[in-house]
Amino acid sequence: PAGVWRLSESFNAALSERNVDKAQRLAAELANSRLFSLRAYAEPEGAATSSGGALPEESLLVSLTLQAGDSRSCGPLRLVMPRTACIADLKDETLLVFGLPPAIQRCMADGQLLGNERIFDELTKTKELKVLTYLVTSNPEHWPPKKDHLEQLKAAVRAERDRQVIRREDSEYDEGSAGSVGPPQPQQPEVEEEPGWSCPKCTFRNEPVRPGCQMCGGARPPDYEVPAELQAEEEQRQLKLHGEFLKFERERNFRELMNLTQGSLIPVPAQQGFECPICLCDVGGDDDDGDGIRGLRLRECGHEVCENCLRDHALNSDRLPVICPCEPCQQTVTEAELKELLTDEQLARLQRLGLRQAEAVITNAFHCVTPNCEAFVELVDNVNEFECEVCQEHNCVTCRASHKDLTCQQYQDDLRRRAENDENAKLGLQKLEDMLQSGEAMKCPKCQVFLSKREGCDWLMCSVCRTEICWATRGPRWGPGGQGDTSGGCRCRVNNKKCHPNCMNCH
Repeated sequence: PAGVWRLSESFNAALSERNVDKAQRLAAELANSRLFSLRAYAEPEGAATSSGGALPEESLLVSLTLQAGDSRSCGPLRLVMPRTACIADLKDETLLVFGLPPAIQRCMADGQLLGNERIFDELTKTKELKVLTYLVTSNPEHWPPKKDHLEQLKAAVRAERDRQVIRREDSEYDEGSAGSVGPPQPQQPEVEEEPGWSCPKCTFRNEPVRPGCQMCGGARPPDYEVPAELQAEEEQRQLKLHGEFLKFERERNFRELMNLTQGSLIPVPAQQGFECPICLCDVGGDDDDGDGIRGLRLRECGHEVCENCLRDHALNSDRLPVICPCEPCQQTVTEAELKELLTDEQLARLQRLGLRQAEAVITNAFHCVTPNCEAFVELVDNVNEFECEVCQEHNCVTCRASHKDLTCQQYQDDLRRRAENDENAKLGLQKLEDMLQSGEAMKCPKCQVFLSKREGCDWLMCSVCRTEICWATRGPRWGPGGQGDTSGGCRCRVNNKKCHPNCMNCH
């Protein structure tokens, strides 16, 4: 009917313009307008063409559903086709009715990709065949179709059908004419499919040597065999991929080796989540809350902690090198790790602390007498004075002062005269003496530095020489062998006896 033809032409235009909404609306109108009466072959006389009518034995009702690459679909659209027709005939009919080039059509039935040579009578013995036509619109050479190209394709299909009608009529005439001999009819060459394999998921035609679908990434069918002439190309491609993989692995291993040799922080991969042993928070993994806190793996011992806890541990450390925060581990945090973890000012403070500790354990150490100078030297025999290499000031070992232009005797005489009138020096000296007399302070039994305790147990450690001290006895906690040596020290808890009646647990 003329109305159905106008709907079909409008549907073709909507597909060419990629107007999906308009095409779906027109497809629904076509379905309601008995579109199946438009068919490629003439029905026998008396065959019903309306919905629900009886079909002749040699005809078949094809329910066609069109689906585009974005998973949108329209249909079913119905066509009456001869049972002896094939999928190529269905694609031609779809071209004439809907304006869709055969090159973008991939037909499937019951989840199986159908080749152009498949005959309807082989696919079903019932009166109806449901076909899903997947439209491959990713190739710009085929989509959107140009109007001139579509008209050329349609003209070629109509001309071929006219030739088939003529050949069929000639064949019927030859069969009815006894003894007549006619010229042999030329055989039409069979259309060969392009080499390659069709994806079971999206029906896209892929190159023979491609291992996965170019459109959807699906795997190549396991029963597909690469043609012998392309097998060498396939092997070369596999060798190339293997070489690229080895190159990637070498580069990755080299980067990891450089990280190890350069001593930078080792981040724990985000997908390998763990619980920080310091703050007991989950770091990384599936439970990562996106706060940006890194997990770090220490180089010396392999313990994993969060970045914040490691930084706080380093800032509050009273010694250098900084030890691992995971007890009872005694491995150290490397200087390179500290450089990346702390600011320059924070690192300088730790380094000054390390200098003070080194000075405390060196027997012949002598600190520069210049105020605010951090330098010290290790004295050797017969050296009574030297010039500091940091502040360039003169140092007298005997007087523990700087008197470059004076002898020791002259300096000491001058010091006594000035002390008589220096109230600040008198007050400072008197304060320390009062604290010692009242028991508020004591001198370290090893380095003689002044120590004080405000509250807590009776155990304390000298911040300079790190000697463990018993506050109750004002002496060392352990013997000369160090921690655990009860041959000396306060011997607290030996034979279940306290070291002092007033001992408040010196550990």
